[in-house]
Amino acid sequence: KKKKKADLESAICEYYNSHDENIKDEVERKNALSVEKLFYEFMNYKTQTVNGGTIRRMMADWNKFYKPDARFISLSVNKLTKIDIDDFFNSVLNKYDLKKKAFYNMCGILKQMLEYAVDAEYIEKNPYRVKVNKKKFASSSKKPSNKEVFQNDEREMFINEMERRLQNNPSNTAPLAVLLDFELGTRKGEILAISKSDIVGDRIHIHRQLVEKFDTSDL
Repeated sequence: KKKKKADLESAICEYYNSHDENIKDEVERKNALSVEKLFYEFMNYKTQTVNGGTIRRMMADWNKFYKPDARFISLSVNKLTKIDIDDFFNSVLNKYDLKKKAFYNMCGILKQMLEYAVDAEYIEKNPYRVKVNKKKFASSSKKPSNKEVFQNDEREMFINEMERRLQNNPSNTAPLAVLLDFELGTRKGEILAISKSDIVGDRIHIHRQLVEKFDTSDL
């Protein structure tokens, strides 16, 4: 309420001018949010819901596929188009020899980021899509067995090398772990977790594994 019309008009103008400034600030803030900034904000959010191993895998994909493309990661999320995403995904597929699963794992990072951007009300509509030439995927056919396992002559060479290293440095137990693994065929984490209590007679009970933790406090 105002006693004079001029005072009322001034109050109304002041209110709307302030409102316009707030809108302008919000628009500028959204335009300043790049793909790279969104990624790190999203990853800090993600650390609350997934384990460190998942974070490390996503960080590895980001550093390998996204980070080298300075143009794409500098784009404003608010102005990101489907064509921008098409160009980026096609450039990755042209540059790297990726199988279908590895490619879609890489794409999943951007998909989750943009879903987060919608939830955070940075953007109204998610521009994410995958529109690439699927014939460019690397073959998923199984490698021949001689490329997947050690042959007898290779096994002998490997064992001889481990024994040589052990003789040169008896305090280094890594060669012993390699020698044992040729007999057991365990995963790295499983062989590192074996304790004396797991050995009974001529049997070893494999029932635990060492899990490597990834520090997510400073991505």
